[in-house]
This record gives sequence, structure tokens and C-alpha cells, in this order.
Amino acid sequence: MVSSNEKTGSSGSNNGPPPLPVRPTSPPVTTPVLGGFGFASASSSSLNVHTPGSASGTPNAGPSSTGSLRLSAQHERLILELLPFKDASQFREWLAFLEGDWEEYCRDYLDPQYFTALYDESGNAVEIPDKAPSDPEPDKAATAQRAKDAINNQSVIFLAYHPDKTTWTPEDHAVRFLATAIADSLLRKVWGERDWRKRPLEIAKAVYEVLSYKRAGYVGYQQQLWAMRQQQRQQSQHQQQQQPQGQAQQHTSQHQEAATLERLRRQHQPMPARRPHPDEMMDNPPDYNA
Repeated sequence: MVSSNEKTGSSGSNNGPPPLPVRPTSPPVTTPVLGGFGFASASSSSLNVHTPGSASGTPNAGPSSTGSLRLSAQHERLILELLPFKDASQFREWLAFLEGDWEEYCRDYLDPQYFTALYDESGNAVEIPDKAPSDPEPDKAATAQRAKDAINNQSVIFLAYHPDKTTWTPEDHAVRFLATAIADSLLRKVWGERDWRKRPLEIAKAVYEVLSYKRAGYVGYQQQLWAMRQQQRQQSQHQQQQQPQGQAQQHTSQHQEAATLERLRRQHQPMPARRPHPDEMMDNPPDYNA
């Protein structure tokens, strides 16, 4: 099994809009986005504090991180029954350590899919998305089985530091998340080898449920981010349209001001000395030489 001291390199594309903010982890609420583009709504207020210790090579969030998944009480109980944890506090601490694997999943799979669908080549939000992002839900049973086999067989494809993901399918990325999350837990002895050998598929399916929950929150995050950037684009276009009108008004104002100054200058300019009318001149001026 791989060591936990290296960092995973990115196999995703470097093109696209600026890096995304911290991704949300709150429960999703189904709602349509602008133009009927179907998403789920979720809050995006969370912070990630990373610490080393991931089998995938990606740093994990520490146990004090507020970025841990906030599950509903009912959902938490359902998943907790499938995982070998003693209590809910241990389960919540484990969720925080999954952030490194989640960041890799978003970086190499989710982000490129949503960038392509919602943004143009310059990183600006498209006015109306032509199509939904290519993000099908992986098959739960098949994904869990493949993750189980990858761990038991020490699969280089899914447990390597820098796997080649060029031809990976959506299910391959999901298998990678499950395999590295479970391998990390075994390395940190969150649960023992005996627990894994006893219920491997149940554990893998429980981790799949965590991934599905986080994916739903990510969709809501993308809705909010796209709507925000769409609003910024519209405001920028409005400002550009208003700019020529403002320049024309400024030119007119300057012309009027110049005309006013010229009129005032003429009003206050000294009048030239008035020459006497010929009738006013004396007929017989005195002879000063006499």
C-alpha cells in the first residue's frame, strides 16, 4: 500500500476559470436554477484545514476542520450502521479526514465537467447552458465491488500516487475515491483489518453514500457560483453600455461650460475708447501758436 507522505499531482486540465472556493458540505435542497437548469441548492460556507496522512497522497483535513460533512441525523445513523465506528463523534472526525480525497475527486473529475458546461473558454459564465454537465451517477453495487477488489488486490491503477486518468470513466473516479478513503482509514487504523475482511462490501457502500451526499452538495455549490458569475457578467455588460452615454454627456457638459466662459469673458472685456463724432468737433479750434 502506498505511503502517506507524498502529494498527488493533478491530472486535470489547467484551463478554465479561477480555482473554485471551498466546496459546500451542507444538506442539499432540490430547486431549479435559472432557465430551468436542474441543480440542487446548498450552502457553501466552510473552511478546510489540511494535514498530511492520505493514502492517495492528497493532504487530508484535520479533525478540527469545519469542512467535515454535515449529515442529517437520520442519514448519519444509516451510514453509521454500515461502518465500524464506536460512536457518532468518531464518525464525524473521520468525515473531516476525507476532504483530501474529495478535493482530488473534484479537481480531476467534477470541476472539468461543470466548467465545460457552464463557462466559455475565457472562464465567463455562459448566458444559457446548452446542456447539463456530463455527471452520471455511478452504479453503487459495481463501484463498491471494484473498490473492494482494488484494496484487496493492491491495485496500482486506483492506489498509485499519480494514476493516469486520461481515459477514466465517471465510475473510475468514484472507485478511486472509495479505494483511497478506505485505504486511508486502514492506514490510520480508524478500523482494523478484521473489520474490513468481515464486511468489505458494506463498508464500501457506506463510503459510496458519503460520496453521493457530497456530490449533491457540490451541485448546489455550482448553481450558486454560476448564478453569481452570470450576474457579474450582466453587470459588466451594462456598465460597458452606459460608458459611451456617459462620455457623450461629459463632452456636452464640457462644451456648454466652454461657451459659458466665453460669454462671461466677452461681457467683462473693457470697451474700446469711443471716438468723438465729427459733429462734436469744434469748427474753429484755438490757435495755440498765435
